[in-house]
Amino acid sequence: MKTNKSIHLGGRLSAYPEELLALKADINYTTLLFKNGDSKIVATTLKALEARLSSFGFYRVHKSSMVNVKYIKKVFQSDDKLFVRLSNKEIFEVSRRRQSGMHSFFI
Repeated sequence: MKTNKSIHLGGRLSAYPEELLALKADINYTTLLFKNGDSKIVATTLKALEARLSSFGFYRVHKSSMVNVKYIKKVFQSDDKLFVRLSNKEIFEVSRRRQSGMHSFFI
């Protein structure tokens, strides 16, 4: 979804949702991965950012990570685990409980 509204991510940092590829949680901090290759750390929980970004096509694939569905290039299975690969070649594991929700994006 294209938007001209930037979203507050934490501290003094705001960004357009389409600029974000993924988010990784680390206790009360979140690492933001941007489309241009940059990464930033904010003192905002992934839960708070999920509430702000879920309406822009972001999906929480694991308790510690969330991805922008727009940038998923491949979904694959290895052993009994499901993974997604983003356009920046980064791979995220999809937890068992969140696999059923992934199907709604690809139907």
